[in-house]
Amino acid sequence: MPKEETNEDSNAGPKRLRSSIGGDVFDFQKHCLFCHDITPCILPNEYDPKVPQQYRVPASRVTTDKMGDGETYKQYLLDLCEKRGEELGRIVRNRIIGAPSDLHAADAKYYRSCNANFHRDAHRTNMIDSKGSADDQAFAETVHVLGCDRSKVWNSLDVEAVYADKGGSVMSRRVLVENVIQHFAENMLALHSPGVATLLVFRKHVATNLRLVDDDQNGDMDECIRKVGKQIMKETKAAKHDFKSYNKHIDRELASGCISETLVKLLSAIKSTFHNSLQSIMVGNIVSSVVTSQPAPLQIAIGVLLGDHKMIITELYKYNVSCSYDEVRRFRRSAGAQSSKAQQLAGLRDAALGGLVQIIIDNFDAVISSQNCRLECHYMAMLAAQWKIDLDRLDGLDTAIPRLSKEPLTRSYRCSRLFEADVHLCFDRYFEYSTKSSSRSARANATRVHQLERKTPLPARDAVLKNSANEKQLNTLLCDAILSDDNFLQHATQNHQLVVTGENDMPTQVSKGRKSPRLDLASTHEEADILITQQAIHLAKEDPESHVRVVCDDTDVFALLAYYYLSEKLQLSLTMQSPIMGRSCIDVKETARKHSAIVPELLALHALTGCDSVAATYGIGKTKAIAVARKGYTLDQLGKPLANIVEVTEQATAFMGACYGITTPTSSMTKIRQKLWAQKTGKSTAAPKLCSLPPTTEAFEQNVRRAHHQVAHWYSALSGDPPTLAAVEHGWEDDDTNKCLIPRNMEDGVSYAPEHIFKLVRCGCTSERACRGGKCGCMGRQLPCTMFCTCGGGTACSNPFNITESATDHVDIPDGSDEANDRAMDVDDEDDE
Repeated sequence: MPKEETNEDSNAGPKRLRSSIGGDVFDFQKHCLFCHDITPCILPNEYDPKVPQQYRVPASRVTTDKMGDGETYKQYLLDLCEKRGEELGRIVRNRIIGAPSDLHAADAKYYRSCNANFHRDAHRTNMIDSKGSADDQAFAETVHVLGCDRSKVWNSLDVEAVYADKGGSVMSRRVLVENVIQHFAENMLALHSPGVATLLVFRKHVATNLRLVDDDQNGDMDECIRKVGKQIMKETKAAKHDFKSYNKHIDRELASGCISETLVKLLSAIKSTFHNSLQSIMVGNIVSSVVTSQPAPLQIAIGVLLGDHKMIITELYKYNVSCSYDEVRRFRRSAGAQSSKAQQLAGLRDAALGGLVQIIIDNFDAVISSQNCRLECHYMAMLAAQWKIDLDRLDGLDTAIPRLSKEPLTRSYRCSRLFEADVHLCFDRYFEYSTKSSSRSARANATRVHQLERKTPLPARDAVLKNSANEKQLNTLLCDAILSDDNFLQHATQNHQLVVTGENDMPTQVSKGRKSPRLDLASTHEEADILITQQAIHLAKEDPESHVRVVCDDTDVFALLAYYYLSEKLQLSLTMQSPIMGRSCIDVKETARKHSAIVPELLALHALTGCDSVAATYGIGKTKAIAVARKGYTLDQLGKPLANIVEVTEQATAFMGACYGITTPTSSMTKIRQKLWAQKTGKSTAAPKLCSLPPTTEAFEQNVRRAHHQVAHWYSALSGDPPTLAAVEHGWEDDDTNKCLIPRNMEDGVSYAPEHIFKLVRCGCTSERACRGGKCGCMGRQLPCTMFCTCGGGTACSNPFNITESATDHVDIPDGSDEANDRAMDVDDEDDE
């Protein structure tokens, strides 16, 4: 070190190197080289606990030894300190001189902002000294006024007033504020808000003047991100792009057509070079593919460009850079295109030379196999026409589509819906003592119970679906097969989720091959109708901008969807599609809107007029019930667990009476039955069929109780748990032998008919050869025995007047059916007359 420099700074050196915090001496590895006061700029390894976390900025290390012109970096800084000619320059000069060697070897550190301010202030000081501008002097005095009162919260109007008082007139308010902020750099905090003057606060006094919060407590950033993300999704979905056809060449304009404008602005804000760059187009296509669940044009072009490099395409597909390899296979050239290359075509003109080639095929069978399905059908005729094609555009691709084996084709068809959207799969549950027992046993048709396993062939369709035991086994097998096939789940759930609801109360969700329970969709209901409705409405409320499609062919589900769509005030698109090809698709949204007057009571109306667990009434269909509902008859008490069953029955009686055309107020179905009998017999000499008459009051009450119980379950579909209504108190009775519920026709102790009627129209024969002699009351009056007789009127009865299978009036009427019983009762009624 030169001696003269040591003497010159011998007095000032030690004083300048002292710190205000605990008397520490300046340390190159601990403090900032360019700070006037080392207290606020203490480096990361010795953080001051008084300094808030958000103000701590990592420091940089001096790595430069020589400048470009050969001058050492140390000498360059000493010259810069000399130019400044003020106190900070002298402090930094003493620090540099105190270094044992060069600054790089001393591990000197600094903050970038302090370094920039040191160099900028040196230039500004030199400029003021040389020019002596009056305006610059006014700015310097303004900055001095602000620096003298650092505890005050300044605003842009106050700063402008100080600047004007000092004689400044060149800078506008905005430029003045920007220069003030630039001058104080990290020492000043600026707060901007539209329509409000900018506030300027010195960071040292921020905690006193303003209330600081940690970043994790400030939700503004999260809210902004959420709004931007929602806008990007909206614009991406609204982009008009044809996802059915793609260009196999990379087209910048086409690739940019599906990108959100907000996303482009966001990328440009991150870095200006992102604006309209290839990188931003790639990011935009990836976002478009994720939002629309369809491959974007640029992904298709990249995949086709890679061709047969399956491993590369598969790897890029994981990052959404390329489309899937299966998608690339769709763009392979067909055998027809290959044959058109041939120089000689048998009797046909080469399409490549121009002109038209037509082929007519008559009466043929076709088996069409694609990536999504397999279709076998018969065609009466086909006309194929081929125009001139550009064969050069197909160069580089294989000329034939490889034939798909049966296993991949089956898997592709099985998960084809998962390629388009999330899929919720719901199965029926089979509980003991269930209200569904009667309808299931009616479908059984005496089919035997099979032992179903995954590797055994399935029996006939009716043998499985018409027997509840077989159907339960099949549902269990399907659930286990789907959830245990990890390879299938890993492949099929990459972009969409699969939710399977089986016997367990908790559905299982599979996403990207990972399984997890869906607590929010837990339900203890038995019917798949309710489970489907619950999950469809949940999806609709979770994402109001989505489209929910229910694939089901059940009237109960349609009524439930229409009711809950209106009651939950949904606005999204909700449709119901039949799994059978060719049937129409139902728009639930439009149905609920058009029939909003009757939808609130649609479930009660549907149950009372007949559903799976409630018997229908002869001649009273849904159309007639809807017409009665439009006239003002209500069923608002039916299905409410706390409603009085007497009031429910009276309301249902008035409604059904109106369905039969009886508008006179009455609370007895028996009276309605009598009035209708009088009307029918008054217009005709023949007695009407008993099935055309309403049920009696006692029988109708049991039907109303069953409807009340069913509608209460429907009203609790979204709650996850059925109501606490005992089925045996609502028209059902236990069958302990089969562990099921059977419908109760009459309340216990109530007779089917008055006792004196039984004496007139029934016999009491109980012998093994019943009704064989003249002692039989029915036979003595030349009448057939009926179900009311002690013998039962069945095959054990020997009454020769019984209606047999060969009787003319009994043709095509199965024994034991309602029609047969009605005819037998008609004969008894004639005897009564």
